[in-house]
Amino acid sequence: MKRTMAIAGMLVLVLVLGSVGLAAAQEDECLQVGGRWDSEREQCLQANTIEITVRYPLELTGHEVIKEAVDAYLDGARAAFLQPMVDYGLFSMTGPLTLDMHYELFDFSPSVIGIKFTAYEYTGGAHGMTTFQTFTFDLDAGRLLTLDDLFAPGTDPLAAIAPLAQASLAASLGDMSDADWIAQGTSPDPANYQDWVLTPDALTFIFEQYQVAAYAAGPQTVSIPLVQIAGLLAPQFQPAP
Repeated sequence: MKRTMAIAGMLVLVLVLGSVGLAAAQEDECLQVGGRWDSEREQCLQANTIEITVRYPLELTGHEVIKEAVDAYLDGARAAFLQPMVDYGLFSMTGPLTLDMHYELFDFSPSVIGIKFTAYEYTGGAHGMTTFQTFTFDLDAGRLLTLDDLFAPGTDPLAAIAPLAQASLAASLGDMSDADWIAQGTSPDPANYQDWVLTPDALTFIFEQYQVAAYAAGPQTVSIPLVQIAGLLAPQFQPAP
């Protein structure tokens, strides 16, 4: 009698464990296709949400040159974010597809104004990506400034800036510093110095994730005091005495 009861108890245990194993297998399989296992309904649910948040610099768009540049950038960023979904359909994933954009303002003078946009984008995978776009405007001239505009004709500013950036990054990154990675991402190539802002005291460059270090190090910035590069700057961008 006791033997019969023991066997019955083992059979119940095997059945319970079997159902637990089946549920776990279903949950794993559901996750693999980007879903969430609903144990009450015993269904694999896929849900896609698209979140686009843009903070718009209304305080500056009374200037047509700024409005045109900002609108073109924001329209392009939204279109680029949505295009893969147009081409390939919504991706299957548990989290929302996200584009979040905000801005900061930088003043060199009342007529020289800068904007730095930061965009966080998640479209699946292990993590999202953060990118940047900067603009600096000469409001008196009604135009967008380039980095070359800051420097006197005939100078080679990046040849001087690159070693300053390399030394700054090697110090700030510490144990995450990789000399070859830094050298490649800060070589005197204009493509490496596209994102910059100007203040009365410094010229600051922004380096995106993976440009000068591993993803875990995050984006990096290097601020070069204007007094260090005063000999290269055009007269209107000289630091205040």
